Amino acid sequence: MLEQAVRCHTPDAIQSNNLLLLKIEPEFPADWKSDGRLLRQLIDNLLSNAIKYTPKGGTITLKVSTEFDKLKKIHVLRLDVSDTGIGIDQNKLEKIFDRFYEVDDSGYKMEGTGIGIALTKALVELYNGTISVTSIPGEGSCFTVI
Repeated sequence: MLEQAVRCHTPDAIQSNNLLLLKIEPEFPADWKSDGRLLRQLIDNLLSNAIKYTPKGGTITLKVSTEFDKLKKIHVLRLDVSDTGIGIDQNKLEKIFDRFYEVDDSGYKMEGTGIGIALTKALVELYNGTISVTSIPGEGSCFTVI
């Protein structure tokens, strides 16, 4: 399913002259069980945004791994979607998870509703997960879902 999700976004990445990579950590279990529809929706939303906000010649990477949750005492899925895109100012990072919020001061205009990341956050929280972002303007962003 992970490979299929990346394949689905490859034409958009190619059209933007970007490289789209999938990195599955060697320790990631081949028989990992999850809600496939939810996982696909999360990946689709995050990859779509990364492709949309990465200028030509950039790189978008989906990294899949597990992380040990000390409270739950189990291994949980970790997704990192990173890009070499336009990045987001630090003072706007919290707001990007608000519905209908769009960062519009970069000079990089893209069509959108401003609901994709808010929907992604709602889906993650529905399953008791977390989503966070780190970003450097002009260098890119990394969204992490655990």
